[in-house]
Amino acid sequence: MTTSSSRIDQFDGLRALAFLGVFAFHAVGIPYTWMGVDQFFVLSGYLITRNLLGLRRDARPRRAMAVFYYRRALRIIPPYYVALLAIFLLEPVPMSEAPWYFAFASNVRDTLYGPLKGQLLAMWSIAVEEQFYLLWPWLILLLPERRLRIAIVAAILIAPLARGILAPISSDAVYRLTISRTDFLGLGALIAWIDLHDVTWLARHRKHFLAGGGMAAGVFTALSLALPTFELEQHSTLYSTLGFSLEYGGHDDFVDDLYLVSEVRGRGLGRELIQFAINEAAKLGIRTLHLEVEAGNDRASALYRKAGFRETGRALMRLPLP
Repeated sequence: MTTSSSRIDQFDGLRALAFLGVFAFHAVGIPYTWMGVDQFFVLSGYLITRNLLGLRRDARPRRAMAVFYYRRALRIIPPYYVALLAIFLLEPVPMSEAPWYFAFASNVRDTLYGPLKGQLLAMWSIAVEEQFYLLWPWLILLLPERRLRIAIVAAILIAPLARGILAPISSDAVYRLTISRTDFLGLGALIAWIDLHDVTWLARHRKHFLAGGGMAAGVFTALSLALPTFELEQHSTLYSTLGFSLEYGGHDDFVDDLYLVSEVRGRGLGRELIQFAINEAAKLGIRTLHLEVEAGNDRASALYRKAGFRETGRALMRLPLP
């Protein structure tokens, strides 16, 4: 499996598959190939932890830390900064945005203010990797051996918990923040730790991994088919049409342009349509529906009141944008 230089021959093939997945998603829009970025995180967690465990074995912590950061800086910063300079020169991006990207904090910026379109859109994943590199060596190189497994398992478990907490607040936080991605990075780290302590363990349990992967794929497919609220994409139709309200404690939606031509009015169709909208909203887990009524349209107001809508005592205001 490895060469004399301990290089893993199959690693480049896995990275190529991950790259092709990300490229296919952004360039062609092939569904689900966005998972290539998750594969990148697993591979990075494995490779970095494997290198750190080797440094831990062969050098003192201070020396190991210096070697690791020197290699990472030399490998990542020059090409990344060159790419950023080219993007800022060629695209109409405000220079006020530059510090976020040059400081490897674009994932935080995107969470706070929303992602920028264009070539900078994918830079969040590099920020995740670099933030991982800042913390992870301290844990791997300085923790006692008996606590390494605990730290790795904790990294895997903390991400689902973080996503659960952040999901009602921001989908960008779930997708882009490092704490939401440590399960993939930690999974790669766990594989590296196992491989170091028992090189045949993974091969002996290959059937179990294949069975687990098949079960996970089945659960993923079942959820996507059975639940209309299951998010397959961050920018799905559901996320593009629903809002999130802190006041009402969940998703809210706006009933817009409910209109019946005069020939079909008075037949109960309006009542049926509004009830249909209420029922569908309930199925999607929406907590609150909003609508607007023209001043003086008493007939429509009476219909909505019968359906359960109430005036809020607030004025509806809007600002059309170019």
